[in-house]
Amino acid sequence: MTALLLVLYGCTGQPSVPAAGYALAFSGDGCVEVDMAPSALSEEGTIELTLRAAADASDLVDQPFLVWPGVVALVETEDGRVAAGPDSTPGSGVYSTESFLDGSVHHLAATWDADGRWELYTDGERVGFGNFDAGTPGTPLQIGCWSGGNAAFEGLLDEVRISTSIRYDDDFEPSFAAFEVDGETTSLWHFDEGEGEVAVDAAGGYDGTVIGAEWVAFGE
Repeated sequence: MTALLLVLYGCTGQPSVPAAGYALAFSGDGCVEVDMAPSALSEEGTIELTLRAAADASDLVDQPFLVWPGVVALVETEDGRVAAGPDSTPGSGVYSTESFLDGSVHHLAATWDADGRWELYTDGERVGFGNFDAGTPGTPLQIGCWSGGNAAFEGLLDEVRISTSIRYDDDFEPSFAAFEVDGETTSLWHFDEGEGEVAVDAAGGYDGTVIGAEWVAFGE
């Protein structure tokens, strides 16, 4: 873990991960699990998060950022592309042409509409769209791991938000400030607790269970 943290906090020339306080560091065997009710899936919406993958993370396996069974998997694939797609159908979905395994801070967002159209944004750039059926959500939602894909993330995650609206429909300048709860927020995990096994949902609905990830001070 020490080597991982040196990579995460090393000087990369990129902006630091936002939100004063804490974040969660994953070393390839951690996870946050959230029991999301099927009703949490809205007809349209946005999932977004801020991350810093370890620069030396393994590129031989998928690096999962967030997986909502039956809905979507947000991952860096083993062939070096960021993707949003079905968690059970490899090769389908929306893919970028870039890798996030560079030790830098990135913003990732995926939106969906009532017709099953998904759009993927990396650092505010719309990189593509695709159509797939989100189906019926399963549990648990997993942040930083993918039990169905036998994979786990290596790096740092901070600020994960699920919304009931399409927040982005064109290229945008991503904010590296903490996300805010508003009337369109289903869940928001700041990962600022700093200790314990509970990741508090700032929107009040779905606290997560921290398994094997490490709280790290950040932004002080």
